[in-house]
Amino acid sequence: MRAIAVIPAIAVLALAGCMPSLPSIPDLPGLPDSGAVEELVESATGGHGVPQASLPADWPDELPLPDQGRLFEAVTVDGGQSLMYLIDDTAVGERLVDALIGSGYRETARADYGQLISVVLEGDRNITVGWVEQEDGAILTYVVSSPS
Repeated sequence: MRAIAVIPAIAVLALAGCMPSLPSIPDLPGLPDSGAVEELVESATGGHGVPQASLPADWPDELPLPDQGRLFEAVTVDGGQSLMYLIDDTAVGERLVDALIGSGYRETARADYGQLISVVLEGDRNITVGWVEQEDGAILTYVVSSPS
């Protein structure tokens, strides 16, 4: 159960740009050292399977979406949106970053902690795309906010 709390906490810290320098994801206590992303998500939902979420109604139409994956959480708070996807391949995250750059955003920061990647982009909005890799897939987080 600790691993369920640690993965989202790490993703949120990384996406908020507050992540301290870490040795590597496998060295963190409580994180699984192999697969089980889908099992972790199912455990967090009480064993009822991975939920399916809908894109928020106010999602900006001009922003690309991941080309693969299952959206399992979508949140809108104070004009910002956060989407979480269960993906099979971490290349989905790189393709999303490339699509955002192709639509006019520029990469301003990248953190690579091995199994955890976080990319910050700026343009009309502030965007962070991050993913936590496991042997059997990954969780991708896509956070969009208005510039400050």
